[in-house]
Amino acid sequence: MTSIDINWIRADAWATLTGNTSDFVRQRIENDWIEGVHYKRTGSRTLWLNVKAIDSWVEKHECVQSEDRCLRAPVRRR
Repeated sequence: MTSIDINWIRADAWATLTGNTSDFVRQRIENDWIEGVHYKRTGSRTLWLNVKAIDSWVEKHECVQSEDRCLRAPVRRR
């Protein structure tokens, strides 16, 4: 398998790769992610996501057991 080392990816491409919905991205933008770090807009309809920053954000969250799977629960720092 070939891997590409990238920082920024368009949100629509990221959604295709990860299976996350636009609602998921919207929630993270409203509640957790920092503009310019995790995401940025370069046009009225162009949203970019920083893959490495989002991966780091996921790694910083504790793993919460829920029935048969592990869910990531954000640690609030406000």
